[in-house]
Order: sequence, then C-alpha cells, then structure tokens
Amino acid sequence: METPEKHLISLQKEIDEEYDIYVKEEFNLRLQHHKTIIPILQRRDNIIAKIENFWPMAIIHYDLMMDMLPLICDKIEVDFISKLKVWYEENKICVKIVIAPNKFLKSKEIIKKMNVFDKTVEETKLEYKQNINSKLLEFFENGKFDKEMFDIFYELYVNGIFYYCLQYD
Repeated sequence: METPEKHLISLQKEIDEEYDIYVKEEFNLRLQHHKTIIPILQRRDNIIAKIENFWPMAIIHYDLMMDMLPLICDKIEVDFISKLKVWYEENKICVKIVIAPNKFLKSKEIIKKMNVFDKTVEETKLEYKQNINSKLLEFFENGKFDKEMFDIFYELYVNGIFYYCLQYD
C-alpha cells in the first residue's frame, strides 16, 4: 500500500511534467511572436541608431532598471549603454549591450544567452577598468539562468520608444 507522502510525490511529478509542457509551449509562442516582429524591430533599431543617447534616455525612464545601474559618486551611470538588443533564439533567450566609452568597463559589448530548457548559460567575460557593483553587470557574469531579468530587458527593448518618449511628459 502506497503512503500518502509517496502518493503526493507522484502527483507532484505529474504536475511538474504538465508544467514542463506548458513552459515549452509558452516559449515557442513567444519565439514565434518575436520572429514576427523582427522586421519591425530592425526598422526601428535603424532609426534609433541615429538618435544620440536613445537607450540611456529610455533606461532612466524605465523604473525597473534604475536600481540595477551602477552608482558612482552618488550618480547613476547609464551613459555606458550605447545599444541594447534582446531576442529569442531556438531554446534560448538573449541579451546584448554594446558598451560606450566609460570609466569602469573595458568590454566593448556584453552578451548573455540562456537556454530555457536545460538552464545552461553562455556569457561574456566582463573586463573592468575599475571594480563596480551593479545588478545589471552582475546579471551578465553570474552564470545564472534569470528569466525575470530577461523579461525586464525584453520589455525595455521592445517598448523602448515608449520609455524614451516619457522624457517629454
């Protein structure tokens, strides 16, 4: 006779299996949607490239990013971000930041790719001029799968125009 605990463990396994199916379906839906909007994002990014400080201005108007940015001498550093790109690939979620000249990073770009299913991570090794604490930079080098951070970056990337335009309100 099966104990209640063993029965519960068996039921939890069934729940987990169903959740895994859901995660795959949700990811594939998001991937397909992203593929659909790629041409629009490319046209938009071509225009953004002509606007000086577009991403720093968008970022400072996106509240979820503010506590992630480096702080030097009580000043939030955001001008080191010259370009942002966030995307989906087969089985992966990806974030790339092109780095502008700055006081603390030697790196020219930082990239993190995370496999949604096996949770493996590929990331760029950051090269520092000076050591600095930043949740944003930590994300790129902590070796951890972090879907929540990806979602924050994706929201900023896809809706960057909205956040940029908040400076005019």
